Amino acid sequence: MTRVLGVKAMFKIDDRAFWDYSLLAYKNEAVKDACLLLQDNMDLNVNVMLSMMYLCHHDRMYHFEDIEKLEMAISVSEKVLKQHRAKRRDLKAIDTGFYEQALREELVLEKQQQAQISEYANTLVFNAYGEPTQLSDQLVALCMRQSMRPQFKKKNQVKSVSADELDACAALANFVERDWNYR
Repeated sequence: MTRVLGVKAMFKIDDRAFWDYSLLAYKNEAVKDACLLLQDNMDLNVNVMLSMMYLCHHDRMYHFEDIEKLEMAISVSEKVLKQHRAKRRDLKAIDTGFYEQALREELVLEKQQQAQISEYANTLVFNAYGEPTQLSDQLVALCMRQSMRPQFKKKNQVKSVSADELDACAALANFVERDWNYR
């Protein structure tokens, strides 16, 4: 099923519907594993990836240059989340109760960040969405962009995007495609 690309009528992300979609998608082990791999290996933001999936679910997608602007708009909350996530991970080996509390707190921070994503994204005009493979292409492009950043460069060499990372991008697109085909 091919759809005509172009600009569609204004679409607004409902932050509650986005949160519910994210919880449902993240329950899928392949989605969770792919998001965590891309977060840990390529420093991609899970909530941004989930927003990309959510938009695909609604036949929309970001203009690629808007993704970097979105990341800048949520950079403060991302820094807070990264710090909290590191502390939570350290707690896992120390105390289960504190770890579980930290996990609940992290979910609150994630939900707040998603509200920020919705607020910023709702200032944008989205592309009409063609085929689910475009999500994978956009995710691969994000990985390639990340691999060019200073934290990934080693001795003037660019980090290449691995097969695992490409598979993770495809896994997220496959989830959306299955969802897309059953509508």
